[in-house]
Amino acid sequence: MTSKLNTATLLSILVLSLIGGSVSLSDGQKNGMGKRIPIAKGVYRNPIEVPTNGREIADPSVYKYKDRYYLISTQEYPHGGDGFRVWVSTDLVDWKFHRSVPIKGKLNPMMAPDLAYHEGTYYLYWSVDDPNHDPKGIHYGAKYTPKGVDFDPFGPDTRYEIFTYDFLHTKRHNIDGEIFFDRNDIYMFFCGHGGIRYKQLQSLGDSGDGPVHQLTSCVVDGIDIKPGEPGNNGWTEAPAIFLLDGYYHMTYSGVHFLRNDYQIHSARGRSIESIKPYKPNPLIIHTEGDVNGMGNNNWIMGPDLKTRYTTYHAKLGEGVFNPATQTGFMRKLMLDRYEVAPEDGIITAAPTLTNQPVPDPVGWSADLASVPSNMAFAAEGKAGITALDGAVKISTTKSGIGRLLAKKPSAADFVVEGHVKGTGLWRESPPSRIGITAAGGTIKLALGFPTNPADSTTPATLQYYIEGKGWTDTGIKDVKFFHAWHKLKIDKNGNTVRFYYDDRFVEEDVIYSSDGGKLGYFVENAEADLSWIGFSNY
Repeated sequence: MTSKLNTATLLSILVLSLIGGSVSLSDGQKNGMGKRIPIAKGVYRNPIEVPTNGREIADPSVYKYKDRYYLISTQEYPHGGDGFRVWVSTDLVDWKFHRSVPIKGKLNPMMAPDLAYHEGTYYLYWSVDDPNHDPKGIHYGAKYTPKGVDFDPFGPDTRYEIFTYDFLHTKRHNIDGEIFFDRNDIYMFFCGHGGIRYKQLQSLGDSGDGPVHQLTSCVVDGIDIKPGEPGNNGWTEAPAIFLLDGYYHMTYSGVHFLRNDYQIHSARGRSIESIKPYKPNPLIIHTEGDVNGMGNNNWIMGPDLKTRYTTYHAKLGEGVFNPATQTGFMRKLMLDRYEVAPEDGIITAAPTLTNQPVPDPVGWSADLASVPSNMAFAAEGKAGITALDGAVKISTTKSGIGRLLAKKPSAADFVVEGHVKGTGLWRESPPSRIGITAAGGTIKLALGFPTNPADSTTPATLQYYIEGKGWTDTGIKDVKFFHAWHKLKIDKNGNTVRFYYDDRFVEEDVIYSSDGGKLGYFVENAEADLSWIGFSNY
């Protein structure tokens, strides 16, 4: 068996395959002298080369910040040193070494790191595999709170500080932790014998003493580690989860990362506790040739804000000595597209080993390092705009409205993403709001502040607006209005409008007429800092 594609939507896979095979040159091909032929412009081929100085990319985790991506992965002992390596890319294909980010505290080897952002603070989790640490796999946690207008998780002054050496309080072998935000609840999913386990967290800083649950049907089982040796006892790892169209979609990996048939399975459910496989597995597998043993995937939105991708690792070759793991192979980064269909769930042609188009860039953007020339400011009442060092600020007086809109209008179907931070408000009517506006003002998503709040620490609410329906509260609780950056996103396709807050899906609604139009930021009866914004049309 070489590969298996689980989908009832053959057309999607045919389209992806035809695109992938349309160019003949590849960085994997060699000429008669044995030298690499440069890959044709605009295409890439798996596995993706990352400059690692001879090290591997295992258990990759990719985080999107504004218009760039950061890649972190398992760090082998003792090569982790006093920090961890970070790579950066704008297109998910061309990766450059960014920096080694220091961590204050005992680091140990870093396995399968995961980065989460919540209310102004970044949280980094990983597990350890240290013979001097018992039990192995305890989850470490470190955090970093940016100051000022810079909220880069891996900026030049970033330094994470360890706050726990046993985040899950289980005293058990726990690896591959994945943070998942489900509206107002936070979970960590992680490995387990007999299926993926998960725990609802008290907070990102303290998991609490709540119970650990297990999804016993989400298991990769019944295969020996090596011929003639006992099976893997249902050992399953590397959960990755997202919520879309009323389903919780999850993937997970097994049998064992040393095997050629290391594989990725998929499952879904209408609730977390009901997640289970819904079609034949595996979703991604490739057992023959120089590239095999695929697992540990995560989900990421492409630079165009609308195309979905998964990153994962694959085992490259036999006889390629890895000095860190003392094994005869290296793990490398893989990138593939996927779609989500109502009936078929996750659909992908992965693994692709032919030429693929490099992810499309965003259709329009403004970095707002200064007042941008491709946007126009308009005031209603008294409002003004000033440039900061890396952002812009809009300030209004009572009842004032300031708008910073793209000069280029969107089409009727679009996706727009922006970053806002509230810094001041008037505590009298009308209510204060900061957010993004689209389709000529017919659709908005905002941090809303009630009339006459008790004080400046009163939590804001997350609200959306659709013309003809007015403002609706999403039910997201305890949004910090002050001193925390928030990513807001509106995705309008056909009559469906989806709203996202800090990369978490929060609401879906219907709009019956919209012709596109101007989009950008608005600030009502408040003061706010604004950063990178971009949009693409469907």
